Amino acid sequence: MSHAIKDGRPICLEPETAMCRAQWNYQDCGCEFYGETWQNEDGTWTHLAYDVETDDDVEHTSVGNYSARNCNLCNWLDDDLRGTANEESVQLAWMVDVEIPDGLIVCEWEGDYYTWRYSEATPALGRFIAQVAVGRWAEDKGLAA
Repeated sequence: MSHAIKDGRPICLEPETAMCRAQWNYQDCGCEFYGETWQNEDGTWTHLAYDVETDDDVEHTSVGNYSARNCNLCNWLDDDLRGTANEESVQLAWMVDVEIPDGLIVCEWEGDYYTWRYSEATPALGRFIAQVAVGRWAEDKGLAA
């Protein structure tokens, strides 16, 4: 999936029919994790999930697709970006008020939450890491405000 950080927020670069934009009926499907997924001929998505109550696999099918401005993954990351950050340095950025650089990111499901990291190093990312390292040092020394 193609996602990025732009102006400090996650954005989706996927087409409108991508899995991350699928809309689910949460009265039937409250899944936070599922295994196999596939796109149906009508554009909807289906995922295979384990149902604890029946002790069996079940299939849930999406009820449509979100608009091009709505992505489940970006919504999840944006809800609590600090809590979903993969790297300690990225989490610290919010604490020391460092601007997060723009760039492509890779997102991964970790069982209860998504983590993310930049997909490639850039000069801006290098400056960002340096600012965070200095911020951490200052905090450790009691110099951070």
